Amino acid sequence: MRLRPIYLAIAVLLLLVLAYTAWWVSAAQQLRRTVAEMTATEEALGNHISPREPSVGGFPLRLALRLDQMEWRRPDGMALIAGGVEAWARPWNPLTIRLDIDGNARLSLPPGPSHPPAILEAKAGEGTLLLDGEGQPKQAHLTLTDPVAEIPGITGSLKAGLLDLTWTKPAVPPVGPGAATGTLNLLARTITLPGRVLPPLEKQITELALQAELRGILPPNPDIAALRGWSEAGGTVELTSARLLWGKLDLRGNATLALDANLQPIGAGSAELSGSDVLVDMLVQMQSLKPEQGQAVKTALGFLSQQTPDGRRAVRVPMTIQDRRFSIGPIKVGMVPEVKWD
Repeated sequence: MRLRPIYLAIAVLLLLVLAYTAWWVSAAQQLRRTVAEMTATEEALGNHISPREPSVGGFPLRLALRLDQMEWRRPDGMALIAGGVEAWARPWNPLTIRLDIDGNARLSLPPGPSHPPAILEAKAGEGTLLLDGEGQPKQAHLTLTDPVAEIPGITGSLKAGLLDLTWTKPAVPPVGPGAATGTLNLLARTITLPGRVLPPLEKQITELALQAELRGILPPNPDIAALRGWSEAGGTVELTSARLLWGKLDLRGNATLALDANLQPIGAGSAELSGSDVLVDMLVQMQSLKPEQGQAVKTALGFLSQQTPDGRRAVRVPMTIQDRRFSIGPIKVGMVPEVKWD
C-alpha cells in the first residue's frame, strides 16, 4: 500500500513526458510545414533554395532546424551560401531564435554591368532573432568571425577580426516620408586595409563603431528608381554616434547622410578629434602642406583643443562628404569609393 503514491507519481511523470513528446513532435511537424511554405514562396519568386527539406531535431530541450550546404540565390545574382546553418529555440521561449553558422559563409550582392558583386565572407558566425507577439521580427543580431569584404571601387580585400551588426525595428510603425524605419548598430574591430597606407596612418584600424537610424521607407528589394524616390522624398541616414580608433587618431561624432543627384553619398556633421597631428603629418607626406605649414596647423589645432571628461585633448571640427571627398575640418582625408548601383 505504501508504494501506491510512488506508482502514481511515476505514472504522472510518464504522462507529462508523453504529452511533452507529443507536443514537440507536433511543433516539429509545424516547423517543417512552415519551411515548406516559405520555400514554395521563394521558388515562386524565381529564387533557388537548397536543400529544400532541412533536418529538424534538438529534442528534448531545443527545437532546431539545420541546413547543410545551404544555398539561396536570386535571379539578379544575389546569393547566400554557407557550409551549415542551424536555427533553434527553446520550446518555452519560441520568440527568441538563435542562429549558428559553421563552415565558410558567403554573401554576394547583385553585380552590375560595370562592376562585379560586393562580397562578404566569414569563417563562422552566430546571431539572435527576436520576434514580437505576432511572430514578426523586431530585432536581429549577427556576429561574424574573421569577415572579409570585397567592395567594388576598392582594390583588395577589407579584413576584420570581428563584425557585429544589430538591426532594431522601431517600436511605432513608421508613418510619413521622414519616419524612422530602423536602427543599425555596427561594430568592427581589427580592420586591415588593403594596399598602401600613407604614413603616419597605420594599415590597421583598431575599431569602428556606429549607430545609424534610417529615415524614410524603402521597399524590401530597392532598385535605382526606388532609391532615387527615397532620396528625393527626404530619405536620410542619421548617424547618431560614431567612433573611429586608428592608431593615435580618435574620431567621435555624428552626421546626417543622404544621396546626391547621382546617388552618391553626401553628408555633414561634427566630430571631436584627438590625435589631429596624424592627419597633418599625412598631408605633409602627401606634399599637400609644406613642413612649416604643417607645424603652423598643428599649433593652431593645439590652441583650439579642449580637455574632454575622459582626459583626452580634442578639437571640435566639422565633417563633410561632398563630391565623394571626405574632409575633417579644412583637411581633405580622402576620397569615398564610388557606389555603383547599376
